[in-house]
Amino acid sequence: MILMEVKKKNQKKMNILKFNWGYAVAFLYVGFALAMLFLVYKCTEHPVDLVSADYYDKEIKFQQQYDKEQNASLLLNPLQLSVNSDSQTVVINFPTAENSSVLKGSIYFMRPDNSTSDKTIAIAANSNHEQIVDYSTWKKGLYRIEVSWNDGVKEYFKQSFIKLN
Repeated sequence: MILMEVKKKNQKKMNILKFNWGYAVAFLYVGFALAMLFLVYKCTEHPVDLVSADYYDKEIKFQQQYDKEQNASLLLNPLQLSVNSDSQTVVINFPTAENSSVLKGSIYFMRPDNSTSDKTIAIAANSNHEQIVDYSTWKKGLYRIEVSWNDGVKEYFKQSFIKLN
């Protein structure tokens, strides 16, 4: 009699601990939902930087940009960029034209991996149509340079990549 009571208690314990497919499916769905919530949380922590904040405005003005690039490609003496690692400067030589007295425009240094490191500099070329930019305080690495200038006759645009060491 005592043996039967012990067996009944053991069976009740076994019924409580019995694992069936219903529990497995429930654990699977709960685990999947928790994994998705974790991934959504991690994705919201990562900053999303576009190439430029005014991307759509630039896309609308694409033909004007293309014309500026064509003007720059037709120059006899193209724009020249050189990096001097010793003095940590970028030297930009603008092409000279007969009618150009004053160069106006901007030089945009874009860091592809971090938009907070981007720099925009106004063109202030010397009498030799040369501008020297000091990069000693900047983060080192790859930059895309976009030079947009006007020589009083036409507008020009040149884009290039440089690595600052």
